[in-house]
Amino acid sequence: MVRLILAWVNKPWVYELRPGLNSFGRNPTNDIRLSDASISSFHCELMVSKEAIVVRDVGSSNGTFVDGQMVKEEAAIKPGQTLRMGLAEFRLEETEIEVAVPRPAPKHPDSEPEAKEMSMLGRLSQTIKIAFRR
Repeated sequence: MVRLILAWVNKPWVYELRPGLNSFGRNPTNDIRLSDASISSFHCELMVSKEAIVVRDVGSSNGTFVDGQMVKEEAAIKPGQTLRMGLAEFRLEETEIEVAVPRPAPKHPDSEPEAKEMSMLGRLSQTIKIAFRR
């Protein structure tokens, strides 16, 4: 399984892209809020689908660029390419997601089929013995 991330080139921040529309800008209503002054309130959108990733500038002041080429309407972007919004540069990367295999939960000894039935008095005395052994 693969996940797509935008890694900020000059800062240690990484943004994970979700399938579908991802909006970028300074305004807090964007999916990904960026506080750089060169980024417009509503800067651009990335549409992530199985077929492609498309970036669309939404009327930004300082422009959106893929590998130095200005995005006039829409442009495809692929992993390894650089996306620039204003003066902020990001690199689109793919990372493998490790799928953890769930381990079965440890079973309580009383839940085992071969566990002996113990009366309430037996459990209480066993608990008391353990508690006072210190």
